[in-house]
Amino acid sequence: MNVLLEKLGIDWKLFLAQAANFLLLLIMLRIFAYKPLLELMKKRKQTIEEGLTKAKEADTRLEEVDKIAAHKMRETESASVAMMKEGADIIDVGGESTRPVAAAVSEKEELARVIPVVEELAKQAKVSIDTRKRSVAETAINAGAQIVNDVSASLFNAVADANLNSNKEISWIAMHMKGDPQTMQRAPHYQDVVSEVREFLLERIEKSHQAGVTDVWIDPGIGFGKSVEHNLLLLRELKALVSTCSPVVIGASRKSFLGAITNNAPVDDRLEASLTCAVWCAQQGVAVVRVHDVAETVDALESWAALSRKTANVG
Repeated sequence: MNVLLEKLGIDWKLFLAQAANFLLLLIMLRIFAYKPLLELMKKRKQTIEEGLTKAKEADTRLEEVDKIAAHKMRETESASVAMMKEGADIIDVGGESTRPVAAAVSEKEELARVIPVVEELAKQAKVSIDTRKRSVAETAINAGAQIVNDVSASLFNAVADANLNSNKEISWIAMHMKGDPQTMQRAPHYQDVVSEVREFLLERIEKSHQAGVTDVWIDPGIGFGKSVEHNLLLLRELKALVSTCSPVVIGASRKSFLGAITNNAPVDDRLEASLTCAVWCAQQGVAVVRVHDVAETVDALESWAALSRKTANVG
């Protein structure tokens, strides 16, 4: 090799030195290029593993949510069946709280909460859907609901369309509420709560009739934008609402005004006040009372009905 290099005029010592440097450079390049590649591969592997772990966790969470939702639905159905056995004529299904300061629920969430329950209960009972959303009302009607319990008193067109398109007679409950759940209890004020609520409900009756809804019920909205005194005035003057000739619905069971008039009784200690209110409503001609304690309310109303019947003298 030396002879060949000499013939080519190349210093063989210099050639070997340069070759050694070139090989060393190649080795260094491989080392420095290989390390980042290894690091990149490790990171990619770690990312993939983390992604798989998160996916498994998400699947687990989704499965848990599904299990919880299914469990709650079974609980709701069981409670509703128990209420029917105790004497409830109507089961009211709602997926959005309308208590004071309650947060709104999305349409998607509300549909997911109520429609499976409505579908199941409608096979065995008369179901009302408690909602402020047209899409929820329409979907619930298609699922078997026969009544729309409308705290916004605005869904009469949806009910009219459902009656027209399905040849069903869907009932509509128009409720009075001053403001919305977020604001309604901020110092509610009326010049004359009875006449103002009555006029509002009469206007809703007229509009719904014009839209084509024939079976209209009215609810003064006890606790919805009313003080304790407002609620008591409306209950004292129920005849003013009964005189409209639309069935009157009252939901007073366990509400805070009952606690206020019974030494601030907590919500679970308002049974006696709720029963008294239910009997009073029946005496005034109210068609429907919405209650939590079905069996006790049925007993109270049946006892009042028995005492109220006129019977012939014997002897």
